[in-house]
Amino acid sequence: MIAGLPKLLIVDDQKDLAVSLGAIASTIGFDVQVSTSPVEFQKLFRATKPQYAVIDIVMPNIDGIELAQWTFNESPLTNIVLISGYNPYWGFSARKLLESNSPTNVTFLEKPVSKSSLQSALGR
Repeated sequence: MIAGLPKLLIVDDQKDLAVSLGAIASTIGFDVQVSTSPVEFQKLFRATKPQYAVIDIVMPNIDGIELAQWTFNESPLTNIVLISGYNPYWGFSARKLLESNSPTNVTFLEKPVSKSSLQSALGR
């Protein structure tokens, strides 16, 4: 943990991508933790209470939309960035669904995620 920096938790079942996003987020001023499983994400989320979460939509066992809803239920003020390399309509639909049920800031980014798009989505 880095004191004073906003906390960001990233979950993507593709480890290389999760680590890469974490490295990018570190360079733009976040205290980052990375997870490759939704269950691990939930444990880390409860332990660290991050202000920001980057969540892959397509993952095994618990999909990103369900995980984003869980995140909102745990912490309604967490800013959520949904990511997917699949059909962009999924991200649009997920964002609309979450926004209709919560005041949470929800953004969608298509993979591959660039530094500038991540920076913009995280408000940095």
